[in-house]
Amino acid sequence: MKRTNLLKTDRKSGQGLTEYLIIVVLVAIALITAVGAFGGKVEEIFTNSESALDTGVAQKIPGA
Repeated sequence: MKRTNLLKTDRKSGQGLTEYLIIVVLVAIALITAVGAFGGKVEEIFTNSESALDTGVAQKIPGA
């Protein structure tokens, strides 16, 4: 009887691990898809911000 209870506990633990793994994989796929879809736009925003900062700093610092 003891052995049967131990086997049931192990199966439930394995099932929880499997479900967790599936969730992690799905989140990873979603992140990869999002980066692929929006990556170019984000890069453009950072490039424009960098250019604006460089221009603003150059105007504020004499001799820069």
